[in-house]
Amino acid sequence: MIFLDKLRNIMLIIYYGYLIYKVLFTELSLSFYTYHSELFVTYMILDMIYIYFTKIKYDYILHHSSTILLLTTIFSNTKNLSYINFNKFQDFINIFVMTEVSTIFLTINILGVKNTISKFLFFLSFSYFRIYKLSILILNQDNHDFITFCSCRSYFCNYIYYFSVYSLLFINFYWYYYLFKKLYKIIIN
Repeated sequence: MIFLDKLRNIMLIIYYGYLIYKVLFTELSLSFYTYHSELFVTYMILDMIYIYFTKIKYDYILHHSSTILLLTTIFSNTKNLSYINFNKFQDFINIFVMTEVSTIFLTINILGVKNTISKFLFFLSFSYFRIYKLSILILNQDNHDFITFCSCRSYFCNYIYYFSVYSLLFINFYWYYYLFKKLYKIIIN
């Protein structure tokens, strides 16, 4: 299992690094997002199975299942997405992609490079992308109206969308609480 964990973590760093590079430095199309959402959903399903059988972490399972629901809801009806303001859609999705910056630093720490710089960069990127930027995105009702108008054509779809988005926000605040507990212990000692 140790080899599989290391391989999985190295692949995560490479893939997230690639996605973040593409988001920051290239012009992207709807097909890029659709393809990578399908790839990401597949990865999340396989990772949930792996987590379930190796180290059950219910917070990870909630995170993964919420991400799967969100991506499936948004990208299940791509024909509607062709009529939208693509820049607004891209800004919305890119914030979710950028939350994975903190995952890169977390994974570096998991791989054993536990130095002060990587821990600080993890905390900083988690605070900025997963707490600050994601909160602004999710708590802005205009964004929800826009996405649900584009992707959801039923009440059930809207419920799934809202459940997944707020679950992701909740789980990130839950993790943030534990980060602060660790930070508090470090400061006290």
